[in-house]
Amino acid sequence: MKSLMQHALGADWDQLPPALQAHYRFGTTVDRGHLDITYPRFMQLFLTLLRLLGALVNRSGHHLPTQVEKHMLGERQVWRRQITFGDGKVIRFNSFWVWAGGNNLIEFVNPVLGLQMAVQVQDGKLHYSGVCFVIKIGAWLADSRMACSGAHHHCRSCTG
Repeated sequence: MKSLMQHALGADWDQLPPALQAHYRFGTTVDRGHLDITYPRFMQLFLTLLRLLGALVNRSGHHLPTQVEKHMLGERQVWRRQITFGDGKVIRFNSFWVWAGGNNLIEFVNPVLGLQMAVQVQDGKLHYSGVCFVIKIGAWLADSRMACSGAHHHCRSCTG
């Protein structure tokens, strides 16, 4: 079977380095390594608010021990991330992904809030571009372009 990332990348999947193919492959995986987290200081309040909703990580650090577990649950890919900071504090960031067609994936940080991302490979590197925030209520999915555009309404059904 193909992973969600393989579906989204299509033929570009073959351009990914073997380590990234292993990380995004279908099935249950556990990856361990180190992570650098940096962001502009002015984003701290915004990241802290998002963290209260279960999104993202609101601390920075370098060479942080990190474990990422992934498995499929129906058509969803469940991610469980654990990051250990220098002071011993452990932050968990759980989410699930669904394929949104084409080169788009949606990462839900809770049952309602998600981020739709477009993925592509350039020069052997995987690039994510944020498309919009999404709100899922039952089988309906509304995106943030609806709130921002005024004249355009973007709603679609979601089975993920």
